[in-house]
Amino acid sequence: MLRKREIRVLGACVFFLFLGTSSCYGGDPGTRKALTVARKTIATDGIQVYDRMLAAGALALEKLQEGEQILIEALASPSRLERRAAMSNLLSAGDKRVFEITTEDADADFDLDLLEVLRTTPREEAKIFLQRKLADPDRHSLTQTLDAILIGRHQHLTEEVESLLTLSNGRDRQYGMIVGASLGSKKAIEDAKPLLRSPRGGERERGAVALGFSSDNHEEIANTLLKLRNDPEPGVALASWASLSRLGHSEEATKQLVLALLSGDDRRAPLAAGALKRANANVVIEVAKQVVGSETIHFLVLGRVIEAVGWARSVPAREILKRALERDQDEHVRLQSLWAIGWRGRTEELPLALESLEDPELPIRTMAAWAYLYGLQGGVPQNTGTVQQEVASIEQPIMN
Repeated sequence: MLRKREIRVLGACVFFLFLGTSSCYGGDPGTRKALTVARKTIATDGIQVYDRMLAAGALALEKLQEGEQILIEALASPSRLERRAAMSNLLSAGDKRVFEITTEDADADFDLDLLEVLRTTPREEAKIFLQRKLADPDRHSLTQTLDAILIGRHQHLTEEVESLLTLSNGRDRQYGMIVGASLGSKKAIEDAKPLLRSPRGGERERGAVALGFSSDNHEEIANTLLKLRNDPEPGVALASWASLSRLGHSEEATKQLVLALLSGDDRRAPLAAGALKRANANVVIEVAKQVVGSETIHFLVLGRVIEAVGWARSVPAREILKRALERDQDEHVRLQSLWAIGWRGRTEELPLALESLEDPELPIRTMAAWAYLYGLQGGVPQNTGTVQQEVASIEQPIMN
């Protein structure tokens, strides 16, 4: 059993008597409880690095120096896992000091770690750093850089991304098409169309992904994608359905994605979960409704479905997340659900995180504390991620 040591809060607490609040413990009861949980986690012997960084991140969200100091010190850790966890939590708290280090004396590994974090934690402040990485003649980190641009929707880098469409490396060039298309580049869309006729499954899949980001010529592009819906390569077919969900074919796309997720197929199911993160938000939530609680879906695949729910923040999902948080669910799924609650930042879902502050498992309590505080601040920045938030085109029938 883990031993707990006495918590000693560093520094003096400044009490605002006229408000009845404290700078150490937050203003509302939920915040105070979340901060208490975070402090208890930090004061627990033998905890996992990730839990300690997450607890420090919860404190940093409230601009408490005790949490910020732990994270800043962890940036110098020889453990890349600890360093990345610290970066992620600093960025989530809106702390820009990570980018100051990259312009001073950071080594190549530090930059790579930051790129990995930016692939999942989008920040507007990253634009100068990403612009510098795009200009780096050493292309070994190009995929990570493009991922970060894609997830952060850094439109100001559209021109630089378009310059990659002439690269000799086909895979890099095609990934540039996907990211360019996501930023609204018509050139990237046009360059991606021939990929749908490629004899290589990977190229057809990348073409299908890119065309899903098109903002016009929906009928023409949908008709092109419909030709791939029965492609022998499951990655191609599922990428096509995810893209079609953005173009007015939500009902059939939902059906096909659910079938793949519940197939028990070790290849199709993970591919469907990955494709779901590029689908329309309504489809993401409808798919999740049908697969959460199913006994045929692997817990890791279900975790990725809940991840997509985290990005589909424009559509309510309280009941889905409540079911995914039940004690009979795998801990991975429960943690992912709490992350999604924080990421989405929807007020009506935050009580689920509050309830989990009483959970008997330390990782669950710690994630709940972070999720409540992050969600209370509005969650992930708007206009980020690859899920289509707006309503898709009017439902279109599938013509055989």
